[in-house]
Amino acid sequence: MSQKPEPTPAYPRAKRSLLARTAAYAWASPTTALGLVVGGVTLLSRGHVRQVAGVLEFHGGFCQWVLDRTPVRASAMTLGHVILGQDAERLERYRRHEHIHVRQAELWGIAFIPVYLISSLNAWLRGDNAYLGNRFEQEAFLEADGIDLVKMGLTRQRMSEPIPAPDHPESPPDHRASADSS
Repeated sequence: MSQKPEPTPAYPRAKRSLLARTAAYAWASPTTALGLVVGGVTLLSRGHVRQVAGVLEFHGGFCQWVLDRTPVRASAMTLGHVILGQDAERLERYRRHEHIHVRQAELWGIAFIPVYLISSLNAWLRGDNAYLGNRFEQEAFLEADGIDLVKMGLTRQRMSEPIPAPDHPESPPDHRASADSS
């Protein structure tokens, strides 16, 4: 019987003291709580969970149902210290990107979901794509994938058009479905 390979390490984060890590988890806990509710229902619906680099990753079951109904048919979504994914392969593929959103949730705390949605609304009002024009997505694409959506003129791109492949080899050529609504 073959053993499953260990997941790719998450996007590297600076070493922090126990106090700083505890504060980050506490600050992001309201958003994480929402992720845990979705994760719990996922487990009840035959989904799966795995802990990677201090983050719980749920996939399959209810997660798949939820992600299929997001405006961009997301492959993955971050809610605090919880990442929801369609399946294990997509969690692996988008882990670096999603861990940028974990760090953003640690910074913004309970305000993360509202400011993320306001950023999408602002992008849409400017005439940009609500997902690609979102400043949180721009940061994640740039830091995790090496893709500068603004410089490449992709913020007005329709979601049906693929995004160019990032510089690192483990990433997919098309990120359009790696959405985060938190």
